[in-house]
Amino acid sequence: MTQPFFRVASLFLSLFTFALASAGCPGPGEPEDPADGRACPFEPATSASMTFYGDVAPTAGYCQLAALPTGAAGMIAVDSATYDGASACGTCVEVTKGGITSLAVIGDLCPTCDPGEIDATSGLANTLNGGLVDGIHSVTMRQVECPVTGGLTITPQGANPWYLSLIVSNSPTPIDSVEALDTAAGPISLTRTSDNRWEASGSSYGSGPFTLRVVDIFGDSVDQGGVSLSAATAGDAAFEACAAD
Repeated sequence: MTQPFFRVASLFLSLFTFALASAGCPGPGEPEDPADGRACPFEPATSASMTFYGDVAPTAGYCQLAALPTGAAGMIAVDSATYDGASACGTCVEVTKGGITSLAVIGDLCPTCDPGEIDATSGLANTLNGGLVDGIHSVTMRQVECPVTGGLTITPQGANPWYLSLIVSNSPTPIDSVEALDTAAGPISLTRTSDNRWEASGSSYGSGPFTLRVVDIFGDSVDQGGVSLSAATAGDAAFEACAAD
């Protein structure tokens, strides 16, 4: 026979779970609602001085991005300190000038820029200025999640079984590290180059396909299988969306 204490405890738990459900909260042992998204503590908005430098394709920037994120008006090139050896590549920002806000992605290096200065491609400059207006323009920038569709894109760059060289793009958040999990030499951590390639050399890695573990700046990871050394991989591995501000 169930003791009175356990009947009361069971009743209390049922009422507590009902209250949580009514409030839209997960009950004991239940996962968070995926619609809530993950925590992405982006940097706060900053001021910057903007110039523009022409119409440059994403693949032609130092970051060698496969494409612009959905809705982005163009790319921005940043100073060497901000670029930080390509760690800023793929970072999406909202750029605001005079009440007009447009989405852009960090896709290039501006070696002559100082911190707080950005160089924009003509598409972004045209959107913010209502035309290509020469001069230096005061803007504000706020880091945001990139509105990508689909999974990661992995593009080989001269790779072969003895030299892994890959561009990882189409991520909603900047990438922090990449590891090849199943090479012939075992798991291999790839090193990021200044032109945003992830590479490894010095062993026989095999011809693939490989599985990559990709970790973003917030410590979240996804595993993308089927990565080829001979052609771009339009992957299905995607990071969870960020929670709303």
